[in-house]
Amino acid sequence: MHQFDVILHDVHPFYIIIHEIHLFGNRAIVLFQFVILCVIISLCVVMCIILGGFSMLRWFCCKNCLSFDEEASVDMGANTDTAAPVFSRAAGVYGENASGKTNLLTALSAMFWNVSGSTQKGLFLQPFHKDEENDEPIILKMRFRLSDVEYEYTQEIKDERIEGELLLGGGVELFCRKGREVSSEGVPVSGVLGEVAAELENYESAVFLRLAGNKGAALEGAALYKEICDWFTRAATTDRFVSHDAVWALDQAAYIAEKDPCYKGELIGFLQWYDPCVENVEVVPYNNIRRDLRIRYKDGREELLQDESDSMHKAVMLHLYLRAPGGILEKGGVAIMDRLDAKLDPVVVRKVVGWFQDEEKTYNKGNAQIIFSVNNKAACEVYGLDKGQTYLVTKGEDGRSQLQRQP
Repeated sequence: MHQFDVILHDVHPFYIIIHEIHLFGNRAIVLFQFVILCVIISLCVVMCIILGGFSMLRWFCCKNCLSFDEEASVDMGANTDTAAPVFSRAAGVYGENASGKTNLLTALSAMFWNVSGSTQKGLFLQPFHKDEENDEPIILKMRFRLSDVEYEYTQEIKDERIEGELLLGGGVELFCRKGREVSSEGVPVSGVLGEVAAELENYESAVFLRLAGNKGAALEGAALYKEICDWFTRAATTDRFVSHDAVWALDQAAYIAEKDPCYKGELIGFLQWYDPCVENVEVVPYNNIRRDLRIRYKDGREELLQDESDSMHKAVMLHLYLRAPGGILEKGGVAIMDRLDAKLDPVVVRKVVGWFQDEEKTYNKGNAQIIFSVNNKAACEVYGLDKGQTYLVTKGEDGRSQLQRQP
């Protein structure tokens, strides 16, 4: 017992009351401090998740590319007044047929592809071709955030070859490539990066960033470039809803459903939402080589997914690419989808876009983003896009496309 407590036994009860109030006040202060500390820790955790734990596209720009003569850019920064960076998880591009929507998404896809898989000649982009005297390079530029650092990467393409690259990190030049010469802040690169620069001589067309990333995280000086290349690879999800890829995708969906009961349950739930008449789905062999999904309906009918409509095929492929284990919604990245609403009911498209705009992160655990094209602005609004998330593409009589962000 505290000495002060012993003394109080021999004093007036008034002083005992004062002492109890004093002790209660101390406990209240300690409790208040504990609550404040918990709030601060929680805020720090949230800020780490928001600022330090995500990798997202900030901005993309192309110039002198396909039908875009002048600079055309898509800004994934949300329109907010907050000091912390806030990124939009969805953007819709709309316009009339042949206005240039596909060209814009092709340019964006090409930049991801150039970094994630291109070390040989074969870059398929062409410069704006209406001007016969056009000898300028194609410019592709992208800003993206990895952890707590924002990077800016630029490619110059001429005659289907990478002629220039520039990578900035936190406003500092990491490397600058002109032809086959690579430097950093005016000084030729050395060490591991110097070895990578020398390898450019072995390729008719190669991406220096990709070659540096191939060195792996184990080599000093190349770890950062591997991390960046991994992001480009993870983000290179393009529109694959074409006939030659559908067979593989449906077989893959059946394979994962056979191996992963959780995914199979999710797929059944999605198909039941898509068509309330669906009762169950089971995996069956098909052609002794591949697998297929047999769909059983509530009226007793059974149909192979292979024989179902193109609309259901596309819905299943969307679910596969986005929701399967290790898919883009889990790991993060950018889904680039031309004519997303083709062959799909608007309700399905709205649900898919909603997966990305999921505030609770029930589905979008990896902060994935989607950029897609449709034919009109009304469709963008139906699919849940707000102001600042839509872009209008128009084309003049001279064949030049222009891109405008809608307020």
